[in-house]
Amino acid sequence: MAGNVADALRKWGVKVVEVDGWQTRGWKVSRGGQRFDPQGVVDHHTANGGFRGVDAPALQLCVNGRPPSKAEPNGLPGPLCQIVLGYSGTAYLIAAFGANHAGSGGWRGLSGNGSVWGIEAENNGVGEPWPQAQLDAFVRCNAALAEFSGFGPEMCCGHKEWTRQKIDPAGIDMNDFRSKVAALLARKPNTPAAEPDELPTIKRRHMFDSLTFPAAHPTNPNCGLEVQVAFNAVFHRWQNKPGEKFRDFELITTNKAPFEIAEVHVRAEANGSLDVVIVDVEGNRARAWQTREGTKVAWQAWAAA
Repeated sequence: MAGNVADALRKWGVKVVEVDGWQTRGWKVSRGGQRFDPQGVVDHHTANGGFRGVDAPALQLCVNGRPPSKAEPNGLPGPLCQIVLGYSGTAYLIAAFGANHAGSGGWRGLSGNGSVWGIEAENNGVGEPWPQAQLDAFVRCNAALAEFSGFGPEMCCGHKEWTRQKIDPAGIDMNDFRSKVAALLARKPNTPAAEPDELPTIKRRHMFDSLTFPAAHPTNPNCGLEVQVAFNAVFHRWQNKPGEKFRDFELITTNKAPFEIAEVHVRAEANGSLDVVIVDVEGNRARAWQTREGTKVAWQAWAAA
């Protein structure tokens, strides 16, 4: 397709992970002869569950497809969508062309997988709460694809609307969902996304050696200590190497240099990872963020004017 769908998603404020091979994955013409020319979106849930701390547990399944089984003797070849939407609201872009996701059914004159984009959002489909960050990104993905392919918000549907044999995405009112897509399309695409699962933000001046941090988070009991470590580390590098961008840094926990701080923003993602943004009284910003993969924790940071 013309243009880059990854850039289109980012334009609308979606965090994108480009999965290797996505640019050529999928079919341009189906075995039935249908060209991939999407004029709508079908929204799904993955029906996965029980993968605590994993952002996109269905990712590899959606890339590779379903293997043969008694219920499905021939299996279902991948890709099973173009986008897997993680719990954190991250869009994992896995295919640029046709995918096997919609099946029989239709919406407003559309039919066949070649006529629609497919988004598989992580949710078990049996009452699992939808994180606000994921819901926000779900709407933004639909808006981005609508603008990218040139169709309106009315062409975004749930799989349960495409066919009565499905229930996904469970728990989402699609009329309300389309209203949000329409409202977003009516605004500028770079409207900031809603902050997911925010912890308290400190918005008054502090000196470094008297700054305090939130003590706990439901999925990350070490939140307070880890924020302190992140703050000290990024702050140390910020003072000594202003403007430098870097990946790894030492965990400096004893730096007591007096420096006026205007704001400290702490955001906790759905999987317990932390994002710390420090703003000084002149408006300069530094950021530290933490990623989790299973039990492994890695801090990365950079300083920026």
